[in-house]
Amino acid sequence: MPAGVITQCDRAMLAAFCQAWADYHEATVKLRKHPKTFTTESGYEQQSAWVSIKKQAAEQMRHFAAELGLSPSARVRLGGLGQSDGDDGGDSFEAFLQSG
Repeated sequence: MPAGVITQCDRAMLAAFCQAWADYHEATVKLRKHPKTFTTESGYEQQSAWVSIKKQAAEQMRHFAAELGLSPSARVRLGGLGQSDGDDGGDSFEAFLQSG
């Protein structure tokens, strides 16, 4: 991403994205060690809280990624930001084929 696209005023949103990632990672680690469901004292099968935490964190990351231009589709919506230097957005493979 070009320098200056994410600015000082975006710090809170970037921090929130990082916190969501940390929550997602922690839930993933916990779910590797513990089952996704457990049986309650009354005999019902219940989902671990870590499953909900992971799902909520993933949704938050998707939201913040879209706002910050951190996904391919978000970069397209932002007008092609994030293309490599010297890339005019054209198909370089097509140009190669036609150079023949």
